[in-house]
Amino acid sequence: MNKKIIMCLMLSLCLTACGKTSTTINNSATSEGEASITDGSTTDLEQFRTDYIGDNTKVVGIASNQTYPEGYSYDSIELQTEEQPYELKVFLKQDDSAKTLYNELDENAKEAFDLIGNMDMLTYMIGDDTIVAQYTKDEKGQVQPSPFNYSSVIDRIVSDYANQDKEPLDWSNADEINENSDALVKIADDSTGRYNLYGVISKEEGTYGFILNDNQYSDDKNMNHAYVRWYYSGKDDVKPSFEWKGDTLYLSYQEPDGDSYKDVTAEILCGFETGHMELMPEE
Repeated sequence: MNKKIIMCLMLSLCLTACGKTSTTINNSATSEGEASITDGSTTDLEQFRTDYIGDNTKVVGIASNQTYPEGYSYDSIELQTEEQPYELKVFLKQDDSAKTLYNELDENAKEAFDLIGNMDMLTYMIGDDTIVAQYTKDEKGQVQPSPFNYSSVIDRIVSDYANQDKEPLDWSNADEINENSDALVKIADDSTGRYNLYGVISKEEGTYGFILNDNQYSDDKNMNHAYVRWYYSGKDDVKPSFEWKGDTLYLSYQEPDGDSYKDVTAEILCGFETGHMELMPEE
């Protein structure tokens, strides 16, 4: 995978945001009864607690008065309240010196979900197109970060490889792979030569994430990624591999299982230019 391909990969991993009809609330001025906006250092957010995401005044009060990671600050919000899932989008301003975020907004999200009663989804944005992080609630009401949050980590690793003109490591190079550092590992090619698979190793999560390169169009590389944990040994007998069954492509790989691993065979589901793929395990 040369530098040109890596740069295409980096661009294709950018997440875009789209949604239903929504209400954007800018805060250049506040009208009577609206929550004031401060730096978040002394404001008691409990005063803005509400049962309803549609309570604009209190939702603005919460989002605008939270303390954000260094280099990021509140800009505006957008509400989607017409149908479930009810979503709050918080638009942030980003300084030139701001670092890429991964899980730094976890506490902001937990606090916001606690204060806004019927919120189903919380998305942090930079501009109109870039998702910084996204959160939902599980069936038990616990706040869960979206796997898409990991895209920023993948972007960073791919960018580093591109900037340094580095080639992904071979599967057998166990001595060069450290789960406490960032790496891309060349794993497998399918029998047609159309698909290439790369594994992502990051400082944050270890062996987490696959990148699928689709070579169908020679002048337009299509890169998709799946957020799954995978097991690395450097041994060929536990190396992920592709298999065609009719017109369907399957990936066999190993995922961690305690101190060992278990075998997984999954159908690959992805669409052109989606930037994301699903792995559907066989029953």
